[in-house]
Amino acid sequence: MGSLQTSFFIVLGRIFDQDSKHNIDKLLKTAQENKEIFSKGALAKRKTEQSNNADEWIDDYLKSVYEPTAKDFRELRKKVKEFRKIYESNYRDIRHKIYAHKEVSDADEMQKLFSKTNIRELQKVFVFVNALYEALWQLLHNGHKPVLRSMRYSVRNIMRDRKPEWQSQTVQERMVGEVSDFLKSLTSNAQHGAQPGRAKAARRLA
Repeated sequence: MGSLQTSFFIVLGRIFDQDSKHNIDKLLKTAQENKEIFSKGALAKRKTEQSNNADEWIDDYLKSVYEPTAKDFRELRKKVKEFRKIYESNYRDIRHKIYAHKEVSDADEMQKLFSKTNIRELQKVFVFVNALYEALWQLLHNGHKPVLRSMRYSVRNIMRDRKPEWQSQTVQERMVGEVSDFLKSLTSNAQHGAQPGRAKAARRLA
């Protein structure tokens, strides 16, 4: 759990910190400066290479293909700015002062930093990053307008209305389901063994 938490804060910084080599603004800047990869011609080339009968349908397909504009990328950056503000206000100091550089070790100071965090807020951050990925993926592979579509973020709601495996699921939905199944398997295995302490711990996690 400690390793996962450390990795989470380090990766969150790489996504939102402006001085990170891999930050989200650089991703959008690269996409905008190379808009030709989203052109109808580029998409037609990719589709043709992937299909043996593209000549039968590619012309009709391209009629609905969207080519991004500068306004599309401005709208995406506006949303990035909104979520970066959340990161900078509530999570950046934890990342920099505790996990990356260990500037803070006093328990009271650490507690003060962690008191700003909020699980529901982080769930929304995760969903935003996933929605941005999906928007860019659909733009590149299918020529769809880059729209940040709403996704479920509440773990409780995802578990309450869990989709069957054969239905399309978001990354969050798939991860929540798989983690839940894994924890339940630990509980089951422990209950059938001779380690009641582990069974109790697994039930708490599940």
